[in-house]
Amino acid sequence: MRAPHPELLRFAEQVLAHETARSSQNHATPVERACDSLQRHLDRMIGLRGFHALLGRAIFLRRVEYPWLASLSVGDGEGCALQGVAETVKAAGNDASAGFASIIATTIALLASFIGEGLTTRFVREAWPDLPIENNLLPEGSMYE
Repeated sequence: MRAPHPELLRFAEQVLAHETARSSQNHATPVERACDSLQRHLDRMIGLRGFHALLGRAIFLRRVEYPWLASLSVGDGEGCALQGVAETVKAAGNDASAGFASIIATTIALLASFIGEGLTTRFVREAWPDLPIENNLLPEGSMYE
């Protein structure tokens, strides 16, 4: 799978910025909060194991572009279950945000390849209702090549 479509990548960057600006009672990072939000909205469609499989595959695919993602994994816990976030941030330095945005975008693209663009867009809108979603967020066929 090639890199996520630029519009989808921009949206994922907005998601991380949104999660960074949002105050949180727990100590989760913005990527963990974004991941948890998406997982909660997808739970009824694909379940926890299905989401973990998508997320794990997205991490694997993006390691080509961001090799430091090798220290990131998906555990067996509830929600997003990302493990190794702190180590990954240290290894990535200033590049961490771009790599995490790429994981979010790839997870969304993989989901769209399984359930279609329309349904995926609906779930994404539910996960982040405050963020504007462009009509071409998932251009037809962009994630299948």
